[in-house]
Amino acid sequence: MARKEAMLIARELVGKGKDMSADDLSRATKIPKWKVARMLKRFEKLGLVSVSDEVTFSVGRPRKLYSVTENGVKFFGEMGIEIFGIIKSEKSGEEKKA
Repeated sequence: MARKEAMLIARELVGKGKDMSADDLSRATKIPKWKVARMLKRFEKLGLVSVSDEVTFSVGRPRKLYSVTENGVKFFGEMGIEIFGIIKSEKSGEEKKA
């Protein structure tokens, strides 16, 4: 089950092509926030995602935003996750829009 959840989180993060918070990913995947946060920490330790604080001008703790690193793009691409809607044909090397 953890592998399936990791793939859902990765697909959502990679597919959007933008920074996302654990809350955003939890809502999009219907996976509890604590599981999403745990998986994102694992991805970060492996160098697959980077984390930054959201810039806000309000009171309170800024949200952590996660984005895919170059290593993450390679890794998730090898796992079969579409990168920003582009699929590479292995035989021809051509890029096709998904």
